[in-house]
Amino acid sequence: MQRGRCRPIWKGRYFTWYAPGKTWNIQYHPNKACGTAPVYVANKATSALYYYTPYQPNAAALRAGYGTGDSCSSYGNRNFYNYFTDWFGSTQVPASTSPAVTGAIATEWQRNGGESGSYGLPTATAVYVAANGGGYVQQFKAGVIWKPSSATRAYSMGLGPYLTNYRAAGAESGAWGWPIGEAECRLRDGGCKMPFQNGTGFYSPEVASNLVPRGFDELYELLGSERSRFGYPKTVAVAGPSQGYVQDFQGGTIAYSPATRLVEVSGDTLATWRAAGGVNSRYGYPMTAMKSVLANGGGFVQEFTAGTVWSSSAGAFAMGFGPYRTNYVASGGAAGRWGWPTGDADCTLAGRGCSMSFQKGVALYSPSTGSDLVSAEVAKAWTAFGGAGVLGYPAKAQSSVSANGGGFVQEFTAGTVWSSSAGAFAMGFGPYRTNYVASGGAAGRWGWPTGDADCTLAGRGCSMSFQKGVALYSPSTGSDLVSAEVAKAWTAFGGAGVLGYPAKAQSSVSANGGGFVQEFTAGTVWSSSAGAFAMGFGPYRTNYVASGGAAGRWGWPAGEATCRLANGGCTMAFQTGVVAYSSGTASHLIPSGAILIEWMKRGGTSSTLGYPIAEAVTSNGLRSQRFEGGQIVLNTVTGTVTIR
Repeated sequence: MQRGRCRPIWKGRYFTWYAPGKTWNIQYHPNKACGTAPVYVANKATSALYYYTPYQPNAAALRAGYGTGDSCSSYGNRNFYNYFTDWFGSTQVPASTSPAVTGAIATEWQRNGGESGSYGLPTATAVYVAANGGGYVQQFKAGVIWKPSSATRAYSMGLGPYLTNYRAAGAESGAWGWPIGEAECRLRDGGCKMPFQNGTGFYSPEVASNLVPRGFDELYELLGSERSRFGYPKTVAVAGPSQGYVQDFQGGTIAYSPATRLVEVSGDTLATWRAAGGVNSRYGYPMTAMKSVLANGGGFVQEFTAGTVWSSSAGAFAMGFGPYRTNYVASGGAAGRWGWPTGDADCTLAGRGCSMSFQKGVALYSPSTGSDLVSAEVAKAWTAFGGAGVLGYPAKAQSSVSANGGGFVQEFTAGTVWSSSAGAFAMGFGPYRTNYVASGGAAGRWGWPTGDADCTLAGRGCSMSFQKGVALYSPSTGSDLVSAEVAKAWTAFGGAGVLGYPAKAQSSVSANGGGFVQEFTAGTVWSSSAGAFAMGFGPYRTNYVASGGAAGRWGWPAGEATCRLANGGCTMAFQTGVVAYSSGTASHLIPSGAILIEWMKRGGTSSTLGYPIAEAVTSNGLRSQRFEGGQIVLNTVTGTVTIR
């Protein structure tokens, strides 16, 4: 061979390389005039045989056995065959161990090298499978070949994870259907893909195999399929209405329908949409890519065929088509005065209403009132008071009131919520609210509410705290405001069940340091610098009033009454002493000082002295007071106390 030059391996001056897997026209004799005939060179052994003996025997050479044929006969390959079979037996695989391979399956098998090729010998005859339009399947040692009825050729797949996954999906009888094209491997990340009746099956070592359904796969291919940022499919496609699907890929989730094409869904929007049912939810398929909105802290909006999902730092929340969403969008949506949604809509409210929390408050809706936004504080009070079932829905926009420190008033169809620095509190329609409004409401003498109404009181009454006191109501007395101190004493003494309700407005008394008197339907509360203390109707109160009350010699009460003592008695501290009472002794004042101290030291009403039976008197330097069991005498000169 000349240095620096070489001939192709398949062709030399004397020899020709007949590559395996092809059909070649091979001569009968070195004399080309003797002609040629086609020979399928199935494998490397046959190819090597014809490389060294490049002529095939003609009919005359075959008839002659080991003898001489005619002038066009050659004998090398004939003799090799004769000697081999004489020594080693037949070169053919027995029929019992090598099932027949015929038709389009045989063509595909031979294309892949036949018995010495990729798939090896058949392990079973071809069988007919009726599923998905029908066809034939034949198993080989290293793979499978399918001939679907819908195709003119057969398609093959070797053993490995791709075939394993296809079989796991039901093979030709499953969701993928029959192969309808050749497998294409050596893809990105060592993957493969192959067209099937119902889509394209993709495989990669990282995510195994999954089918991208028909229609979906065509658009996915336009995106770049596994070469795109989405990569390979990670999950089985989930079918939805209108011949659509949603499927997870390595780089994101794509939803598809013939009407919306391919749209990506991601992040919190994806989680919210999936939680609602995804493509089968009331929101349908995504129609647009997520749109960024910078206002009110920023977030994303994604439109679906029957609703919208808003996603911000507060989370992702959805609304289906309808008046509630329409009103929100009309208010400016996420960029408007409501801001971004911060909670799910609740459309199970009375009167087919809805509520939903937003950055700037809570939007309440009913078919009769439409939608309006109330503050979070107002919404909390509205909910606590019974919500739509009690207060109804916003009747007009919130109004501002500057008096008494300022705040806001929200009117509802069946009540009102007042909101100030003290909190937000509600009242339903009725005389209690009517009386408050008549008094001037938040701008009036009661001021802003500072606590919830309690309407579980005796006699169907109510109490509610305000800036300027506590308003007490009963159907028979109406409403009146009492001071917080009076209300505390009233409550401590038994409230409406003992003292009843205000009988008239509070009055002022200037005597003995001054204070206020509040008459109730069943008692009285006196309020002074010493505190507020109550007495119910009865002889004890009667005697106090008869003595001049707060303006009399007893002065203002200075402590709670202690009753249920021996003989139905009571004691109570006043500015000038302690008044003791029993059913047999009436009421008498024990003046502050040595006599009171001695009586209390000895045990008061439970001592041998018992109750006082007369007022204290002073005569000739002695101050004394008679009790049931004796007399306490104070020498005002020496300070000596004696019992007589």
